[in-house]
Amino acid sequence: MYQETFSIDEQGRYYEGFDLKCNHFETHIEDLAMLEQVNKGKWETVYKYELDVYRDCYEYIDEKKYAELVKRLGLKKVEDFPDDIVGWDTNGNLLVWRKADAVVVLSETGMNRAIQAIFEHE
Repeated sequence: MYQETFSIDEQGRYYEGFDLKCNHFETHIEDLAMLEQVNKGKWETVYKYELDVYRDCYEYIDEKKYAELVKRLGLKKVEDFPDDIVGWDTNGNLLVWRKADAVVVLSETGMNRAIQAIFEHE
């Protein structure tokens, strides 16, 4: 059983535990809708980068590294998805799910490991 504290502050920001997940609760709802669509398809995780929950506590994905991924893969924001900490981008072949503390690359056809170097190279 998943035990966590869920909360929304006075500005409408959504938290799980004490970790900010998105700036608007509506984004959380849109994110869940995207996940439902992904689960209905043949999408598989081909790469996942997560911040260390203990070492990187209260940190967020490096925006410069994420911008490099967007550029290298030719990604564009999924149409109508709100601008927030969490987001979805695509290039037509890949879906990239950016969360506050992780980046997940999904594909229906698989891919090489070139993405790995972006986040794991310090």
